[in-house]
Amino acid sequence: MPKIPTYTARGDITTEAPSLQTRLQISPTATPAARLVKPISQVAEYYERERMIAEKADADKQYLELSTELDEIETNAGKLFDPAEAQKVFNTQANFLIKQKLDQNKNKRVKEILSNKFDQDVILRSNNVKKLARAELDKQEEYNYNTELQLNLSKYKLGNEQEKMFYKNTIIANQESRSLHLNDSPLTKQKAMDSINQSFFDIDFNNLIDNNNFESALAMIKDVEGSKFLSSEKRFSYFETLEKEAEKYYRLENIKDAVLNKRAWSYDQKDRDTGLEELALTGELNDSQLSELAIGNNATYSLHKNALVAGFSNAATTGNPNTVRAGYDLYRLYEGQKGLAYLKNGMKLTDDQLDFYSTLDFMVDTMGMDIRSAMNDYESYYKNKNNPDVKAIIPDANKIKVTAESIADNFFTDDADNIDEIENLVRRYASILLKVRPTDQDEILKQVEKRIQMNFKVDGFGQFTAIKPFRLDTHDDSIKAYIKHLWDNDRINKDLNDFDDLIAVDVDPESTTSLSGIRIINKSFPTTPVIFKSAEGDFDENEFEVGIFTQKQLEQIIYPFGKDKRYESFLLRKKINDNKSKVLAQEIIATKSGIYVDIDE
Repeated sequence: MPKIPTYTARGDITTEAPSLQTRLQISPTATPAARLVKPISQVAEYYERERMIAEKADADKQYLELSTELDEIETNAGKLFDPAEAQKVFNTQANFLIKQKLDQNKNKRVKEILSNKFDQDVILRSNNVKKLARAELDKQEEYNYNTELQLNLSKYKLGNEQEKMFYKNTIIANQESRSLHLNDSPLTKQKAMDSINQSFFDIDFNNLIDNNNFESALAMIKDVEGSKFLSSEKRFSYFETLEKEAEKYYRLENIKDAVLNKRAWSYDQKDRDTGLEELALTGELNDSQLSELAIGNNATYSLHKNALVAGFSNAATTGNPNTVRAGYDLYRLYEGQKGLAYLKNGMKLTDDQLDFYSTLDFMVDTMGMDIRSAMNDYESYYKNKNNPDVKAIIPDANKIKVTAESIADNFFTDDADNIDEIENLVRRYASILLKVRPTDQDEILKQVEKRIQMNFKVDGFGQFTAIKPFRLDTHDDSIKAYIKHLWDNDRINKDLNDFDDLIAVDVDPESTTSLSGIRIINKSFPTTPVIFKSAEGDFDENEFEVGIFTQKQLEQIIYPFGKDKRYESFLLRKKINDNKSKVLAQEIIATKSGIYVDIDE
């Protein structure tokens, strides 16, 4: 180790005073050095103050750094709904962090400042945690109560009478216990019970509405004494609900009944569609029955339409064969029920969509092709259908004539008057098929003949006409009865017409639409209009004079003349429902008028 050097004096230590002495004495404040005492003291004070400021700043900085973490601990602990546990968690975590922070400080004064700040802060934060935890406890208790209440109300709604009584008593007991726990005032307790009783009332009322028990629902509302908890405003809202739902129910029942009996022609399109959809929802009807009702009422069942549209879309893009198959199966279903006309005019399928299914049916059913191969052939045609070479493909005229004559021979014993119309029909049906399968003309014409025989008929007046799928089965009889009515009331010139010569023909007999209406003519002079004498109230005098009747006029004026037992039965049921609705509405109005409205409302 290095040796610390020492100093050795050269003289001897003596106790004698120095030989030079003076009697002069100087005051410390009387010298130039004395003037430096006060400034030195001020400098020391400045540096001491600067040091204290720096230490405080350092302590504040560390405090703020840790405060962010303490904020998070405080927030998380405050979410606990046990106040004592929340404080314990906060204090444990906070003290741990604070101790870490203090132990890192070597400066005792900074440590002391920081410790004092945290001592105060922890106390304040701990009290706040308790407040937050108590608020969370209240929220949790409120949540638990409301959750259990809603659960018991749901069980009350679905239970039988015995179960409903059990859950009702449970709910009331829970509310009484809660009011006692919260030390509710009598007014607060009564408001809570009124709210619960209104919930019971609302459930019972709506159960009656859902079960179409409107009379019992009305009795509930009328029982003012037993439902004092209802405000006048709330009571009248129940009246309005009852009135609305009853009217809706009876009207819908009439529509459903009309659709089920194929007598919905007096309703508009939306109502017919709604009635069919509602019948489908019952699950009591299969696809065949639904399609039959759709055709018979000119109503659209959306599930079927969507499937048919999807089938065409997938075929045009060589998509999913299963989707095409589903659409095709539905097409065959409607085809078998003579509903091809309905698909166009009732369901509103496009010509492209109908052409596709007709073509697909030919390729699959007649030619024996599988779905995928048929899809490929159709897609190729669809992409090139505007090509001049494709457009130039037409059926052989002689073969068209032979096919038309065969159809006429099947329908008529004598020569057909409208053989030209039948030829045009064959040509139109065969054109698309031939463009897709140009080499299969003979098979195509056989298929066309089969289709025409399926979708055309000779009507009650001996006329070759397209089957109108959503016309009444009493269509011809109704027109005959109406002609008889006009004849009996001298509204037809009997000098110019014989009764037996008066017939009805479709305005467009080749069209599969029933919207074209009919025209009453004299079969001996078909080109000469039958002039009718109009009466007051006729729907359109100009059209009436020349015997033209639209589909709407058929439904409103002529079809009632062809009433049958089925139709009469429907009208009777409709009248009963209408009367029920009317009586109920009148009773509601009378009851509303008899119930007073609170002054404060």
